[in-house]
Amino acid sequence: KVHRVTGRVNVNIKDSTFMDAWATKDVISNCKLNFTQASDNKLETTFANFRLPKGFPSTNLEDVTNLDLPFTAESFTLLKASDTIATY
Repeated sequence: KVHRVTGRVNVNIKDSTFMDAWATKDVISNCKLNFTQASDNKLETTFANFRLPKGFPSTNLEDVTNLDLPFTAESFTLLKASDTIATY
């Protein structure tokens, strides 16, 4: 399948809980990523066939670690922004 959506998420992690899952490079058929700045200011996204093509091996982390997570997905199935601010 052609993956038409690409991006990069930058996260700070404190333990390796998710690293084993990321290392498999498996496709997640219905992946949701929600970004919330406040209860009334958020971006909701759902991807079809989401994948982290660059897996991360599990490791012992000594402190908060910053990771770039490049991703690909076949498509968006939901892309919804909500914001109640009337003027900027």
